[in-house]
Amino acid sequence: KNHIARNSLGICYAKIGDIPKALEEFQLAAKENPSITFLYNLGSASLRLGDHKQAKDAFLKCIQQDPNHVYSIIRLAQLFELEGKLTEAQNWLKK
Repeated sequence: KNHIARNSLGICYAKIGDIPKALEEFQLAAKENPSITFLYNLGSASLRLGDHKQAKDAFLKCIQQDPNHVYSIIRLAQLFELEGKLTEAQNWLKK
Protein backbone atom coordinates (compact mmCIF):
# COMPACT_ATOMS: atom_id res chain seq x y z
CA LYS A 1 0.00 0.00 0.00
CA ASN A 2 3.04 2.23 0.19
CA HIS A 3 2.86 2.70 -3.59
CA ILE A 4 -0.64 4.17 -3.26
CA ALA A 5 0.56 6.70 -0.70
CA ARG A 6 3.59 7.57 -2.85
CA ASN A 7 1.40 8.11 -5.90
CA SER A 8 -0.99 10.29 -3.89
CA LEU A 9 1.92 12.31 -2.55
CA GLY A 10 3.24 12.69 -6.09
CA ILE A 11 -0.13 14.05 -7.20
CA CYS A 12 -0.06 16.55 -4.34
CA TYR A 13 3.43 17.71 -5.31
CA ALA A 14 2.36 18.03 -8.95
CA LYS A 15 -0.66 20.11 -7.97
CA ILE A 16 1.52 22.62 -6.14
CA GLY A 17 3.96 22.69 -9.05
CA ASP A 18 6.83 20.73 -7.52
CA ILE A 19 7.27 18.37 -10.45
CA PRO A 20 10.74 17.11 -9.47
CA LYS A 21 9.39 15.88 -6.11
CA ALA A 22 6.30 14.48 -7.82
CA LEU A 23 8.56 12.59 -10.20
CA GLU A 24 10.49 11.05 -7.30
CA GLU A 25 7.27 9.77 -5.74
CA PHE A 26 5.92 8.45 -9.05
CA GLN A 27 9.21 6.64 -9.68
CA LEU A 28 9.00 4.92 -6.31
CA ALA A 29 5.32 4.05 -6.76
CA ALA A 30 5.92 2.60 -10.24
CA LYS A 31 8.94 0.64 -9.00
CA GLU A 32 6.87 -0.94 -6.23
CA ASN A 33 3.84 -1.54 -8.46
CA PRO A 34 4.17 -0.91 -12.21
CA SER A 35 0.46 -0.34 -12.78
CA ILE A 36 -0.85 1.81 -15.61
CA THR A 37 -1.85 4.59 -13.22
CA PHE A 38 1.58 4.90 -11.63
CA LEU A 39 3.43 4.52 -14.94
CA TYR A 40 1.22 7.12 -16.61
CA ASN A 41 1.87 9.60 -13.80
CA LEU A 42 5.59 8.86 -14.07
CA GLY A 43 5.50 9.44 -17.81
CA SER A 44 3.55 12.68 -17.47
CA ALA A 45 5.93 14.12 -14.86
CA SER A 46 8.93 13.03 -16.93
CA LEU A 47 7.48 14.74 -19.97
CA ARG A 48 6.91 17.96 -18.04
CA LEU A 49 10.56 17.90 -16.96
CA GLY A 50 11.77 17.22 -20.51
CA ASP A 51 12.95 13.65 -19.93
CA HIS A 52 11.57 12.24 -23.16
CA LYS A 53 13.26 8.85 -22.81
CA GLN A 54 11.80 8.11 -19.38
CA ALA A 55 8.40 9.45 -20.47
CA LYS A 56 8.40 7.31 -23.62
CA ASP A 57 9.41 4.22 -21.65
CA ALA A 58 6.62 4.76 -19.11
CA PHE A 59 3.93 5.33 -21.75
CA LEU A 60 5.05 2.29 -23.74
CA LYS A 61 4.80 0.16 -20.59
CA CYS A 62 1.24 1.44 -20.12
CA ILE A 63 0.40 0.45 -23.68
CA GLN A 64 1.95 -2.99 -23.15
CA GLN A 65 -0.53 -3.50 -20.32
CA ASP A 66 -3.44 -1.96 -22.22
CA PRO A 67 -2.95 -1.46 -25.99
CA ASN A 68 -5.97 0.87 -26.01
CA HIS A 69 -4.79 3.20 -23.24
CA VAL A 70 -5.78 6.37 -25.07
CA TYR A 71 -4.03 8.80 -22.74
CA SER A 72 -0.67 7.09 -23.18
CA ILE A 73 -1.14 6.93 -26.94
CA ILE A 74 -1.86 10.66 -27.05
CA ARG A 75 1.17 11.43 -24.87
CA LEU A 76 3.41 9.31 -27.09
CA ALA A 77 2.15 11.18 -30.13
CA GLN A 78 2.92 14.47 -28.36
CA LEU A 79 6.42 13.27 -27.57
CA PHE A 80 7.12 12.30 -31.17
CA GLU A 81 5.73 15.64 -32.33
CA LEU A 82 8.05 17.49 -29.93
CA GLU A 83 10.95 15.50 -31.38
CA GLY A 84 9.93 16.44 -34.92
CA LYS A 85 8.90 12.88 -35.77
CA LEU A 86 5.54 13.80 -37.25
CA THR A 87 4.99 10.55 -39.15
CA GLU A 88 5.57 8.56 -35.98
CA ALA A 89 3.17 10.86 -34.09
CA GLN A 90 0.49 10.37 -36.74
CA ASN A 91 1.01 6.60 -36.68
CA TRP A 92 0.32 6.49 -32.94
CA LEU A 93 -2.81 8.60 -33.32
CA LYS A 94 -4.17 6.27 -36.01
CA LYS A 95 -4.09 3.29 -33.64
